[in-house]
Amino acid sequence: MHILVSILTSSKPDLAKLCHDSVASQLHSSDSSKTDIVVIVNSTNPDHITDIRRILPPGTNIQETESNGKPGKGHNSILHYFRSQPQYDYCVIVDGDDFLYPRALSRLQHYLRYEPDILFVAFHDILQSELPPPNSNVPFITFRNKCVLSYNVEEFTVGEWHRIKGAINPFHKPIDQMNSYARPFVFSRKSVTENIDIYYDENVELYDDFIVFLKAFELHNLGKLKTYAAVDTNLYLYNSTSQNAATKRFFAPENAQLRQLENEHYQSSIRNRFLTLKQWGLKRFPLLELGQTSDPGEFLAKCQFVDNISANIRLQCMVPQQDNMDIILRYCKETGNQAMYDELIRGLEWLVQRT
Repeated sequence: MHILVSILTSSKPDLAKLCHDSVASQLHSSDSSKTDIVVIVNSTNPDHITDIRRILPPGTNIQETESNGKPGKGHNSILHYFRSQPQYDYCVIVDGDDFLYPRALSRLQHYLRYEPDILFVAFHDILQSELPPPNSNVPFITFRNKCVLSYNVEEFTVGEWHRIKGAINPFHKPIDQMNSYARPFVFSRKSVTENIDIYYDENVELYDDFIVFLKAFELHNLGKLKTYAAVDTNLYLYNSTSQNAATKRFFAPENAQLRQLENEHYQSSIRNRFLTLKQWGLKRFPLLELGQTSDPGEFLAKCQFVDNISANIRLQCMVPQQDNMDIILRYCKETGNQAMYDELIRGLEWLVQRT
């Protein structure tokens, strides 16, 4: 099996370097020996390609593609490149300001045994530059008074994923009142054939992957594609520190017209389509779950990885050194989940010793 990991970058070459490092460090493991990296530069900044070539290691496969300044065109350029490289069986998509966790490619092998045509990530951890609201019940840890890791616990989050996202029918709500149901993560060779015609929306500011999920869900219902969502928070780390500006700008009160245009385009794109989904039911979408504590030391490795990212990421902010991991520790005690409790304690003890 030959896998292509594609890294999409449009700005912030320093983050693209950290992203590239998070993938390249995994290539020498026995499970990922047939894995290559391509960096797709899709930017309206003509100097970005030069910055990327300067900051990434010599010999890195770097491809520049045409950009319209929106994420969908960049994501589609990855699928176009994958289609042109028949030696690869699967393509993994990573945004260049996000990261893969240290054992992501190794864990991915277990999911690929199910031969998915598209594998989504149902939910993932989030790296932030500010503390969650005081009333938040999301477990979090602060690293180096700089980055805040919102830590997902699968036992909590699967239910929340179904309750919150499953309750919102995408055919009854405007697009800006929703968020994507899952992140497209892996595409098979079959998924990029012309008769399948999977694509990202190139005309929207934020919701380019929404159409990917709807189409994949329908093709699954019709028996034309094997699609799954991985319940695994040890795969992908979403970097909200770099996305906050775009998201805040989109939802700013003065940009109501932008949101209206986005919704009008979305409503047009789903009109008279996806009829098998109109009676909305997210529980029909199949999940694959490897298990949060399937590998000993997973949480410790995660803490060490995020600590390293926090040391190297460029942020002009300071946050109090806080955590509320007692939420999970209490849960582990109440449910008798000793394996997870021991995992958490090992990681937290390492953090205490480091500081």
